Amino acid sequence: GALYALGLIHANKGGAGDSSTISYLSEALLNGGNNEIVQHGACLGIGLAAMATGNEALFESLRSVLFTDSAVAGEGAAFAIGLVLLGQSDAP
Repeated sequence: GALYALGLIHANKGGAGDSSTISYLSEALLNGGNNEIVQHGACLGIGLAAMATGNEALFESLRSVLFTDSAVAGEGAAFAIGLVLLGQSDAP
């Protein structure tokens, strides 16, 4: 919940997807291990903070979470991918 809230606070302020908030959330996603709840919150936070940046590195890390065998984390990753790629008609 806290990672999602951090994303809400910093929603759409990600610039080119390289802000300190996005870095923090990305580290939380990597360090979350197999904890579905942490992955879900970190993915949603990344999606909100990096909204419409089209950052390919974030897309790849979110896609790797999406392809895990976890419905909870996968749902968060799917929403986050949609938010990151918002308005990017020529992105992957």
